[in-house]
Amino acid sequence: MLFSQGVIKMADKEFPQGKTIHFSGGLENSADKKKKDNYKKASTLLEQGKEGEAIDILRKTLDLDPTINERAALFVLIGNCHFALGEMDQAASRYRGAESSAKQARDTEGAAAVTANLGLVNHVNGEIDQALELYDSALNLERAIGNRAGAATILTNTGIAYWQNEELKAALDNMEQAVEIYKDIEDKGSEKLVAGYLKQVDAELKA
Repeated sequence: MLFSQGVIKMADKEFPQGKTIHFSGGLENSADKKKKDNYKKASTLLEQGKEGEAIDILRKTLDLDPTINERAALFVLIGNCHFALGEMDQAASRYRGAESSAKQARDTEGAAAVTANLGLVNHVNGEIDQALELYDSALNLERAIGNRAGAATILTNTGIAYWQNEELKAALDNMEQAVEIYKDIEDKGSEKLVAGYLKQVDAELKA
């Protein structure tokens, strides 16, 4: 999934918004066909920009007796829908619900997704220092479980935050790491997009 094409406006400049992280909590491979199908359908609807429909399906899925891990994943995806709608308070509330479930289940993947997404809410709200702290914590969790795609997303979001903060060398470093990972995992769409950000930052650094 490509990064959001939304923008963050600061003074007379615009920056890319960054991207939320998903995790399935086992729902993509669930033996319960209803829960599995609902999760996949909601994910597709979110990608299609039909966030309201996705939220309705996910709320109904919460009534199907999900496991703790599944509950965390559902809350994350609901939060991502609210994020896409620009409803940051609702997104943060759902992420915190997911955080509680992920901690209870000792689910590192879920904790990483929640931490990164809470950081992105801070980021969009202009709370860059808080965002960077959460991104760093999330990146350590993703690296601990070997989730390179998640790490690349967080490195990109971190790079964008440093870019906004006019810390261009730090922005370059994070984005370069992200591009290398995207090359390795053959995510050509994200590689091309982040390489474009990298060129803009490099141009500003040399100006």
